Amino acid sequence: MNGDKKYCFTEQEFWALAGSVGIQKLYGFLPEAEADLKKFDEKIVYQLLFQMTNKKFLEAEENRYRMHPELRELFGYIKSASGVLTIYSMSGSFSNKCIYLSDNIVLVEEGGINARFLKACFGAREDILDIALEGILPKQNVADDLLYQKENADLEKLQDKELVIFLEQMGSQEE
Repeated sequence: MNGDKKYCFTEQEFWALAGSVGIQKLYGFLPEAEADLKKFDEKIVYQLLFQMTNKKFLEAEENRYRMHPELRELFGYIKSASGVLTIYSMSGSFSNKCIYLSDNIVLVEEGGINARFLKACFGAREDILDIALEGILPKQNVADDLLYQKENADLEKLQDKELVIFLEQMGSQEE
């Protein structure tokens, strides 16, 4: 699973890369904005290209930039998503998450102070529960629960976190 490799984007980087694969709008906690590079100031575009090249998100070629293949795959899964699972923390005890449901799943979560960054990774659909609950439920050994008779310990911890989950169906952005 590529969930082991997480990418960290600024919002501008995320929208620039999303726009480059044809994503115009996203569901979930992400800000309402259009993924249109034409709306970015020319100076910002050059700064973004420089930043993303340094982070190895893009490779500079003669007259253009090429997105790293894993990132193209990640944004391709977002683009073809048929639904999104959004997980909010009402108490702020964990970061808000969006899980885009496609052939594989893509996790996008807020990061940094005041959620100024977005972290993203992708993995197999069967890993959705592990990906969705990472950072929400503590990792525990099942044998420990049996040994100490903690039948509903995880459920009680989850209830304390004031978790809100939304599932939205969305049309594919494939052309």
